[in-house]
Amino acid sequence: MKNWKTSAESILTTGPVVPVIVVKNWNTQCRWQKRWLLVGARFWK
Repeated sequence: MKNWKTSAESILTTGPVVPVIVVKNWNTQCRWQKRWLLVGARFWK
Protein backbone atom coordinates (compact mmCIF):
# COMPACT_ATOMS: atom_id res chain seq x y z
CA MET A 1 0.00 0.00 0.00
CA LYS A 2 1.26 3.47 -0.86
CA ASN A 3 1.82 6.13 1.76
CA TRP A 4 -0.53 8.86 0.50
CA LYS A 5 -0.40 12.34 2.04
CA THR A 6 -4.16 12.77 1.68
CA SER A 7 -6.61 10.00 2.45
CA ALA A 8 -9.48 9.08 0.15
CA GLU A 9 -11.90 9.71 3.00
CA SER A 10 -10.74 13.30 3.46
CA ILE A 11 -11.10 13.98 -0.26
CA LEU A 12 -14.62 12.52 -0.42
CA THR A 13 -15.83 14.41 2.67
CA THR A 14 -14.30 17.78 1.75
CA GLY A 15 -16.75 18.60 -1.02
CA PRO A 16 -18.56 17.32 -4.07
CA VAL A 17 -16.75 14.68 -6.11
CA VAL A 18 -16.68 15.23 -9.87
CA PRO A 19 -16.05 12.03 -11.80
CA VAL A 20 -13.92 12.40 -14.92
CA ILE A 21 -13.95 9.86 -17.73
CA VAL A 22 -11.43 10.08 -20.59
CA VAL A 23 -12.29 8.13 -23.73
CA LYS A 24 -9.85 8.07 -26.66
CA ASN A 25 -12.08 6.35 -29.22
CA TRP A 26 -14.68 8.79 -30.62
CA ASN A 27 -17.24 6.06 -31.43
CA THR A 28 -17.08 4.75 -27.88
CA GLN A 29 -17.26 8.28 -26.50
CA CYS A 30 -20.48 9.06 -28.40
CA ARG A 31 -22.21 5.98 -27.03
CA TRP A 32 -21.16 6.81 -23.46
CA GLN A 33 -22.20 10.46 -23.79
CA LYS A 34 -25.69 9.47 -24.93
CA ARG A 35 -26.05 7.18 -21.92
CA TRP A 36 -24.76 9.78 -19.46
CA LEU A 37 -26.99 12.48 -20.95
CA LEU A 38 -30.00 10.28 -20.22
CA VAL A 39 -29.15 10.44 -16.50
CA GLY A 40 -28.45 14.20 -16.51
CA ALA A 41 -24.66 14.36 -16.85
CA ARG A 42 -23.01 17.48 -18.29
CA PHE A 43 -19.99 17.57 -20.61
CA TRP A 44 -17.25 20.11 -21.21
CA LYS A 45 -14.81 20.18 -24.11
